[in-house]
Amino acid sequence: MCIRDRDIGTLTEGRWLPPTTWRHDLKAAGVLVRLHAAGWTIYPEREVLAKTEPGLKKMLDGLAKKGDRALWIEVENARKSGPHLAKLARTALQVVRGDGPTLLGQIKPREVLFAYDPAAQDENGYQIAHKANILGELGKNAAREANFWFAALEMAGAGVAGYKTEQVTVRQGVK
Repeated sequence: MCIRDRDIGTLTEGRWLPPTTWRHDLKAAGVLVRLHAAGWTIYPEREVLAKTEPGLKKMLDGLAKKGDRALWIEVENARKSGPHLAKLARTALQVVRGDGPTLLGQIKPREVLFAYDPAAQDENGYQIAHKANILGELGKNAAREANFWFAALEMAGAGVAGYKTEQVTVRQGVK
């Protein structure tokens, strides 16, 4: 089912099934709600996409602004590898270097927050090491030292109950 290019799930034999991205979307919304509660102005992916000039090579999952700080938010739900992980790392490094895009006509994020569920598993039941995978790829691509935020999500059922943040410094060639 689609409403104006928006996937709202499928209807099969009278039974509605949510879109395949529902877990990711719920986590992204949960992170934004928690940031809003902490005093950040938040912008969901759809708002950023609708109000930003076309041509973004990688769409973020959300944007948050507080004072002169702006966070590019990436929420990890599924296992990423190869070209998808490399693209994520290149974009994140561009953002922290100040080479990322200006969003909503005026906001230029200089910080990246990777939010992830430390207990996440893939479709085969294997643990997904989101943080380690991202750090490894950032280290392979970093030209100089860069700082990133990681938010380990605390889940309550399918929702985000909270998170613990940690700032990590990535150095060139260090995994």
